[in-house]
Amino acid sequence: MTDGSVRVSTFAELSTAQFTFLFQLIGDALAAVPSSPGKHTARSNDGRIEIVVDTNSTGPNDAELAPPDGTLRLKDYLVQITLVSSGPARTAPSQKDAA
Repeated sequence: MTDGSVRVSTFAELSTAQFTFLFQLIGDALAAVPSSPGKHTARSNDGRIEIVVDTNSTGPNDAELAPPDGTLRLKDYLVQITLVSSGPARTAPSQKDAA
């Protein structure tokens, strides 16, 4: 989860599991019809985690995400990731998994 909106570049070093989860959330959000101008929203498969991608606000440089098995460059969007419900379900990998 994020503490408010953060740039994608904040997630520069991720484990493969974290990267896969984040990549899926961002991809799902960008594929969705904007909920308001430039704001794309999606939820994880279990519906517990929500991401809002703000395509109106990109950083001056591209973000570079570097999981152990490669590198991805994409626009440095602002994103906000929140837990929207509780209960048994798949959870996002923690930053500790990257170590």
